[in-house]
Amino acid sequence: MPNPRPIQTEEFKKKRFQRQDETTEPLADKALSVRLPLSVDAKIRNLPKRGAWLRKVISEAAAQLEEP
Repeated sequence: MPNPRPIQTEEFKKKRFQRQDETTEPLADKALSVRLPLSVDAKIRNLPKRGAWLRKVISEAAAQLEEP
């Protein structure tokens, strides 16, 4: 039987989603998502710590957009 009134403490909430990289910049409240071609999707899903890798690649590409 499921717990009808689960209690989620602040400590529990802080540990729910652990960062996979060493960055310290605050993350956006909303997630950004895209649909990818099947071949690209398969390659990325096989990466260890793919969230950290995606964040790094997107951040590097965004930094290049800012440069003249």
